[in-house]
Amino acid sequence: MSSEFVGSPSSDNKDHVLFQPEDDLHPDNLIETEDQVLDQNFDAIIADNVEPVSSEKSNQQHNFYNEPYVAGNYTTDVTYQIGTHAFLHCKIQQLGNRSVSWVRVDDHSIISVDRESYISDGRYIPYLKETSSQWSLQIKFVEPKDAGLYECQIAMEPKVSSRVRLIVTVPVTEILGDSDRYVKSGSNVTLTCIVSGYIDVPRFIIWYQDTTKILPESFRGTITEEKKFNNSSPISISKLTIPSMKKSDSGNYSCHPTNIDHAMIALHVISSAESASAVTSSGCIHGLYARVYGLVLLAILSCH
Repeated sequence: MSSEFVGSPSSDNKDHVLFQPEDDLHPDNLIETEDQVLDQNFDAIIADNVEPVSSEKSNQQHNFYNEPYVAGNYTTDVTYQIGTHAFLHCKIQQLGNRSVSWVRVDDHSIISVDRESYISDGRYIPYLKETSSQWSLQIKFVEPKDAGLYECQIAMEPKVSSRVRLIVTVPVTEILGDSDRYVKSGSNVTLTCIVSGYIDVPRFIIWYQDTTKILPESFRGTITEEKKFNNSSPISISKLTIPSMKKSDSGNYSCHPTNIDHAMIALHVISSAESASAVTSSGCIHGLYARVYGLVLLAILSCH
């Protein structure tokens, strides 16, 4: 299992990465970044570019280059969709016996030290991928409240650290039109469901009438789906068309994208006679209000 990376570094020394996890990720299967590959040759590059110096200076340099450092010491932006598992990474070289902490910058709360968690929320899990010296913080079933800036710190002075900004997206599902819709018996109706703001593309969009799933093979109407882009953002569209509406077609219709909240609309089928009656009743009520208002106004004028 793996995590797919989508996106590219931005121009202000930040990486912004979108993660699309296909399944639960295991620490041993995490993909190494380009920075991690480059850091493998760090010592070799230094050796090729350092000029000969005295033994005393050489020892000083040797001690310096054996101090812990964080590969790619800058802030990284990562984006995950609500309900998925988020992974924040921090690769540390030459750590030795020093401790590594994860801290939430917004409230300065300590989340973990080494492999031990210091908060009660069991969704936060620190772990080490020893083959790459990568310390990571996993946040299961990520929520909007988890969004913010996190810092990976090495216990030393001066402080050595790296930051990861977590962005949590919340997809939106909507059915176009009023939430209550009145249609005439015998007319054709199309309900349009639009899903936007997601990272993980919904595999299916399922329609329900009340609590009954609408199956395409037994449905007398049609269900169509398509994918589009709106301002470079993907959207999924599902259309439910019901021909020759009948009284039995009345009810609450909802569209349910996989792993995303649903949307609902109430559909009311009325006959032509009911429609005419509703118009007549409305006219009578307005006429009554007009007569009452006139009598009240006349009484007020008479008092004066």
